[in-house]
Amino acid sequence: MRYTWDYNELRSNKNELMKMLLTTKDSSEAEEIKITIKMYDEMLKLSNRKINAYSQFDDTITSHNVNDLILDFSDSYTKDMLPIINLLLPAMQVLKDKKDKIIEIFDIGDNNDELVTVTLDFFSKMTTPDIYKKVKELFENKHFLNISYYKEMNPFPGVTFIDGILKKKYVAISRANEVLDLTHLAHELFHNIFSDYEVKTLFEHKTFYLTEVEGMLANILFGEYFKKYIGSNDEEIDNDLIKNYFLEGFNSEITDLIIRNGIIHSIDSKSKLRLSKLNKYISLYNIPDITEINNLIPHLNTPQDTNITYALSYLVALDLLYIYMRDREQAFYLLKNFRYIKDEDDIISLLRRNDITFFEDDYKNLKDYIGLNKRKIKKIGGDKND
Repeated sequence: MRYTWDYNELRSNKNELMKMLLTTKDSSEAEEIKITIKMYDEMLKLSNRKINAYSQFDDTITSHNVNDLILDFSDSYTKDMLPIINLLLPAMQVLKDKKDKIIEIFDIGDNNDELVTVTLDFFSKMTTPDIYKKVKELFENKHFLNISYYKEMNPFPGVTFIDGILKKKYVAISRANEVLDLTHLAHELFHNIFSDYEVKTLFEHKTFYLTEVEGMLANILFGEYFKKYIGSNDEEIDNDLIKNYFLEGFNSEITDLIIRNGIIHSIDSKSKLRLSKLNKYISLYNIPDITEINNLIPHLNTPQDTNITYALSYLVALDLLYIYMRDREQAFYLLKNFRYIKDEDDIISLLRRNDITFFEDDYKNLKDYIGLNKRKIKKIGGDKND
């Protein structure tokens, strides 16, 4: 079965919003309507999107114009981020002795119905009856989901669109017919279920850095589901495939943060980047030296806000995993709480208030997860809702 958005519905939603924009007298409401209209524009052209990740950069970068490249990074580098960054960077020390593992991808075919069936089974076995019911209700209208194929180039694994005005949610994933397609749908459905319609709880500065927690928890739980219910005894299939994939992604986010901070501290008064100073900074974390300015392009391409969001969300999700092992209802209750922050809270106090401990226990759950501690994850999941 094909899963596609109803583009007539999307156009109708956009037209309704445009009419609302003409009649509203509330400036803040008008701004939210404009943002939502732009969202529908992005959805309508999504199938034709072509992405070149590094197209914004010149191939011939010199030390004299590096400062221009990091302008966005510098503008967003605020004191509010520093406590979070300081919590994240030591995680590299935990990972530094872990040898990188080659990630092999296995073909799972192009049957969308099978993909949906496996995903629903995941929600049945690894979540709660209430969450499972909500997911099944989503599939009563198949047009909420758009599945596309990018065999040669996968520009995005998945995205969730939320219309807080008309109260609608949509999910898109792009497939490469690989094992990781399974995680992408579960990831986006977690966003769909645990995200509300309030723009301020999605994009408010304080909570922005936690917007990937639900997706990261889905990734981790699906890794455990994969090992228990899908993993093969065939030696050529690695049952830790998904776990290692997302661990390497976390490693990459942390690496980018370290290099980005090194870049900022290595720009001199003449806007030149001193590679020797940068390499001295990053050598503390056993990251390979940067030998050419061009090597910095990948680290300049992604805003540091995104690096922080994914790295922080991964660590928070790991803490939630171990809470889940004791009480899955409590883990999902806490997950919902991350959307709502008190005026007097900062991110750290919000996490403390919701039983997140990685910054106080020396990353114990991260160490457990990658096998540095003796404790292992045992009998996770189960057939609770079978």
